Amino acid sequence: NKEGEPNDFTFDACWLTTVGTTYYFCGECDCSYHKECVEAPDKINVPGYHPKHPLQLSDNFFRLSDMVSHCCGNRNISYFYYCSICDFSMHPLCTTKTILLSIDHPKCHEHMLLYFHRKASLTCNICGLDDERHFIYICLQCDFIVHKTCIYLPRVIIISRHDHRLSFSLALPCENWLCGVCHKEMNRSYGGYICVKGCEFVAHFSCATQRNVWDGRELEGKPDEYEDITSFKKLGDGKIQYFSHPHHPLKLCENIDGVYDESTYCQACILPLCGENVYKCEDCDFNLHQTCADLPLKKRHLLHIHPLILQKDSGNHYQCEACWRILIGYTYVCSEGCYFYIDIRCSMVSEPFSHSCHPHPLFLITVTESYISCRIFHHSVLADS
Repeated sequence: NKEGEPNDFTFDACWLTTVGTTYYFCGECDCSYHKECVEAPDKINVPGYHPKHPLQLSDNFFRLSDMVSHCCGNRNISYFYYCSICDFSMHPLCTTKTILLSIDHPKCHEHMLLYFHRKASLTCNICGLDDERHFIYICLQCDFIVHKTCIYLPRVIIISRHDHRLSFSLALPCENWLCGVCHKEMNRSYGGYICVKGCEFVAHFSCATQRNVWDGRELEGKPDEYEDITSFKKLGDGKIQYFSHPHHPLKLCENIDGVYDESTYCQACILPLCGENVYKCEDCDFNLHQTCADLPLKKRHLLHIHPLILQKDSGNHYQCEACWRILIGYTYVCSEGCYFYIDIRCSMVSEPFSHSCHPHPLFLITVTESYISCRIFHHSVLADS
């Protein structure tokens, strides 16, 4: 019985960390349980949400792939209350909370939303899905249906696929627009996220809020502060002052030709200088491709949810998260402290990506933990690689 001590680990029954300050733990292994979870009854009645039958406390060891709490949308919980007759499940903590038969949330809908007691496949006006595994609320005054988990959706977010903030709207601007995440057609009958700056970028609600696309932060009401992310200052006459080479200016030399020299290379990407515009230092052996010099100090990339910061070679032997090669030269690292590193060349890859091996543009697959075969390498790789 640990009273009042901080608990920064996940509990084995509810998989949460924020409930109560008292818990049971095993001295021989790493198992731990909240006091509330241990003392939960084996069978309960929840007349507000499921009046037909009582719910039985069950374990989820054999149904980890498809079990979800209809109330809160949590998946893969170890224990849950379940009705085998109706195939209805609830997270144990949801059964202890106040039953919400009606919800007044003007940001989602101007009228009162009422709980729909029957489990049914009704299409949600927010996410556009007919997933019957979620509680459904309806408006009796108009044709509006919404999952409980969609009522409190984030209004303003920023995702890894776009540089500007996105705002949720039930009225999409144009027809035949494609989602910027899954690249499938947007249905104007349902809501989606649109760029606040007026770019032609839209995204499905379910696509934009994926954990490998969005960082989970609600930005409504928070200022969008301007940040200077340029990596150099212009000095005139084709010269610049680069952030990592402050003592000498660099001068632009166009279309560098010549034989490959292993001692002369770009300091950022560590590749030869032949055939490209190059910034050269007139006082020492420091060279940069113009494309490398133009890269910003801070940017977003498709493969990570947080902004990345450009850093010069630190001498540490990390692997690039995109190509898995050992990083040499300049690197983009996560600004939030994640162990995410990507090299200069991989950071330049964007959507749509054109490659000589295929006649059509290529897009990043966002479904995680799925393996597919690379057409060139002939090895299985993660779908988001």
